[in-house]
Amino acid sequence: QGFLVYQEGTATPTLSIPESAKTSENADFFNQGDDEPVALQIAARINGAQSTDVWLTFSEEGSLSRNPFDAEMLYPLDFRPFLSMYVEAYGKAFDIKNLPDELAEAVSLPLHIAAWEPGGSSSNPGYVPMTGSVEMIWPDMQNIPDEWNITLHDNVTGAAIDLKQEESYEFNLESGQKAQHLEHKLAIRSADLSAKASSRFTLTVEPTVTSTPSNELPREVALQQNYPNPFNPVTQINYDLPETMNVTLEVYNVQGQRVATLVSGTQSAGSHQVSFDAGRLASGVYLYRLEAGSVVRTRKMMLIK
Repeated sequence: QGFLVYQEGTATPTLSIPESAKTSENADFFNQGDDEPVALQIAARINGAQSTDVWLTFSEEGSLSRNPFDAEMLYPLDFRPFLSMYVEAYGKAFDIKNLPDELAEAVSLPLHIAAWEPGGSSSNPGYVPMTGSVEMIWPDMQNIPDEWNITLHDNVTGAAIDLKQEESYEFNLESGQKAQHLEHKLAIRSADLSAKASSRFTLTVEPTVTSTPSNELPREVALQQNYPNPFNPVTQINYDLPETMNVTLEVYNVQGQRVATLVSGTQSAGSHQVSFDAGRLASGVYLYRLEAGSVVRTRKMMLIK
């Protein structure tokens, strides 16, 4: 068990644990079994010093909603510079988020990161934003299925990092315009997301869609409605090709300006799926346009942040 002790005075706090509370050697341990856990750890440090990490775990009990294996993010207890990083789900901040181990579709979670150092006034001490060079690594990737794709999207630079192919990612953390002063007593509370600050990253775990072998090919070019729709910020686009064709799939805003090219080249006959990350775009209606040979198909989708 874990104990959180917070001191608000000059007296030294004490915590007594009786001998009877000791776990016997033959006791069963909660959440420990024969199956190896599926988990992903992402760690970060700023200026080679302050560090933090966040975990995604996967189990039968996992869900996008609250479940007993989640761990909410807490600010540190001591008054010194620190780096915070957490994933966001249903308006809450988590150090550990437990997700389903059977993924039928892509799961995308905002990943927030910020650095703080002591500041403020003598009457209102607290933390102010800190800047610096951040290095991110993923040192623990336990039993992640081979067919899963895990991507970290930088919503500022537009970079997309494949966590299975890359070992680290470096970027500069600058003080955001919306970064607020944190009071020191927030240290014993979980992160407040009421301000709805935009996330620096989007972490996407996507199962590879494998098509069932079949002798039947699509009879015509078809462009499906994206899913989910509305979306934030990642969605999937599916389309069918009756034969090998030269294909272009592009995204436009309502002013007719092209904002992304998702596919450009020759593709074989069959059903295809493309992931679109709109983390850098503003909320609104967008058009996605498929040109396959002489056939053109267009649909609308809505981004809501």
